[in-house]
Amino acid sequence: MDTSSTDQLLDTIVQEMAFAANIIDGLHKRGYNHNFELIGNKLMCVESRLCFRPRDFWVDEIYQFNQEKVGLKGYFVYALREPANDTMGIFIAHIVQDFQL
Repeated sequence: MDTSSTDQLLDTIVQEMAFAANIIDGLHKRGYNHNFELIGNKLMCVESRLCFRPRDFWVDEIYQFNQEKVGLKGYFVYALREPANDTMGIFIAHIVQDFQL
């Protein structure tokens, strides 16, 4: 890979990361202040360590970031709301490579 191709690839990565950061910052400004991780079959709030069932959430928005240009599968950013407690946050799901059994 020559220098100009490498520079173009790095520029693409930086632009996509900046775009994702702007989306996430915008969600934070609109009250999606919690971060969720998938632990087993539950979503855990990173800040409070409380666990929720995924079916208890509403998905307000979904953003897909496709990074096939840079050799990655991409990821999704979900803006989630748990209406019973009015808990709002973000869950990031990475696309997993398919595998053969």
